[in-house]
Order: sequence, then C-alpha cells, then structure tokens
Amino acid sequence: MTQTNVYRNLNKETIQKIKKRRLTVIVSIIIVVVILVADIILVVTKSNDVIFKSNTTETLEITQSGTKLNPIIVDGNGGTAQCIKVEGNYVTVRNFVVENCESHAILILGNNVIVENNTVRNSVTENGKGECFTEGSWGSGIKLGLGSHDVTVRGNKVHENCGEGIASTRSFNVLIENNQVWDNFSVGIYVDNSYNVKVSNNLVYCTGVYLRDGKRPNGIAFAEESYEGWGLQRRDNSAVNNKVNGCNTGIGSWESEEETGKEVRLLIEGNQVFNTTGRSIELNTVNEDVIVKNNISDKPAFVRHPEGVTLVENIEDVATPFSQTSP
Repeated sequence: MTQTNVYRNLNKETIQKIKKRRLTVIVSIIIVVVILVADIILVVTKSNDVIFKSNTTETLEITQSGTKLNPIIVDGNGGTAQCIKVEGNYVTVRNFVVENCESHAILILGNNVIVENNTVRNSVTENGKGECFTEGSWGSGIKLGLGSHDVTVRGNKVHENCGEGIASTRSFNVLIENNQVWDNFSVGIYVDNSYNVKVSNNLVYCTGVYLRDGKRPNGIAFAEESYEGWGLQRRDNSAVNNKVNGCNTGIGSWESEEETGKEVRLLIEGNQVFNTTGRSIELNTVNEDVIVKNNISDKPAFVRHPEGVTLVENIEDVATPFSQTSP
C-alpha cells in the first residue's frame, strides 16, 4: 500500500485541514515511514503503530480503526498535545502530555480503546485556568463519552484540570485502574449513568488547590444525571482497592436526577479513605443489592436509605496512615 493511500491523499482538502489547525492521523499497514505534517514528525514503526517525535499545539484526532489482532497504537513518546479525540475503535493512546485543552483533554467516543501512561493537566480551560468557576457545565481531563465501551484507562496522571479528572458518562464495560488523580476542580473519578464500570487500584487525593463552593472536590462518585434518549442505566459498577485522601467525600453515590432512579448492584470494597473533610463513604441513593465491605476509613459510612445495602467488615474510625497533603 502506498504512502499516499495510508495517510489520505495530501491534496488541497488535506492542506486546508492543516491550515485550519486540525490534525487527523489515519494509519494503516506500512513498514517504516517518516512523514512531516503540520510540524509533527510521525514515525510508523510497524503495522498500525505511530510514534510522535515532536510536540503539537493542535488537536490530535484519531478517526481510523484497528482490529482486535492489529490495533492502532499512537505513542506520544513523552511529547505534548493540546487535545486528543479518539473516534476510532481498537486504538491505544499512550505516553502523551496533554495540557491547555479547552474542554475534554482526552475524549473517547470509540470502543475497544486503551488510554495509558499519559499525563493530563491544566485543561478544561473553558471553566477557567488556575481559578475555576462554579456554575455551568465543563469538560473532563479524560472523558469517556456517549456510547463508548470496552475502554481501559490505566496508569495515567490526571491533575489540576478545571473539571472532573476522569469521567465515564453514558459508557459501559469500562476499567479505570492504577491512575493517580489529584487536585481536579470537580470529582476525581466520576461514573455517570454508566454500567459495568470498575474503578480499581487508583490513588485519588486533594490538597485544597481547588475549592468548589468552599469545599474540596469529591474523590470517587457514582451518579445518574438525566440524558434524553439514554434512560436510567446506572448499574453493576464498583470501586475496589482504591486509596482516597484529603477530599470532601471519599467515595459517594449520588441521588439520581430521575425520580425512579436508584443505585443497582454497586460494590464498594477494599478501599482506604482518609482525611475527608466531609464523609468517608456516602450513599444518598435508593439502593438495590449494594455491598460496602472490607473498607478502612477514619469515619463511619453514611447510608441515607439502608434498605438494599449490606455493610460487611468495614473498619472505621482508624487513625490515618496518610498525611494531610500527600498520598
């Protein structure tokens, strides 16, 4: 296959797109190619692998799809990008520093996507920079958007964004694991009207850099906001073996925005929650088959509606193993 076929024809239309400061990377089978597009050097080292060799202030938009056996791997090689948007399937995005994005710094709209080992910081500038606002809506550092599924978000460092750190909204079959998330304006890890989302082995902490209505952000939250055409789909989610330190509420389940909404089959297990300025574990929902077990915290769990909730072998009122300002 020719270089022209792989990277779209470098015709007038492509040149116009570059002039509009939009970069689209479409990768297919090729052995070794070095190409310069919009001041970004891409090295395609093997089938469907792209390594960036310089920085960009552009939005990197990935629309092409790989396959299960041959996924597209886009490696930032430690370089910076302003925003990344993934619409393709079977794509891995790794080793980028993403900063100063206006809204979602890394936005996932495809399926079978891996987002790993990136640093996402100082983004969601639509809601401020340095000082964040408290009204309206805003983006997230890493956002799993409408219909995204079979997505893994792991090993990332997400901090000081004027929105949520990592958010899974109207998505399903998601694993959020081994990330470090700190000092984002809104919730550290936010699971909203999604199902089969596992939040596991993450470190989430707040040092007071950002306050929202005078309070520190929450650590991990499960919510059910109302979206037309999506319905009530919060179910079968979990928070397991996470460490949350210094936030307002450590781990919480929020009341549904719909009258008939409830928390269904949520598991909160094996977490360590300390130095909360509000509550350690908080359930404000109507519940069905919710289990809270084997957690260690410095405060008792709060359950507004006990029916449908099982509390098992939680250790509470424990002296904190963490300092107030570090994990």
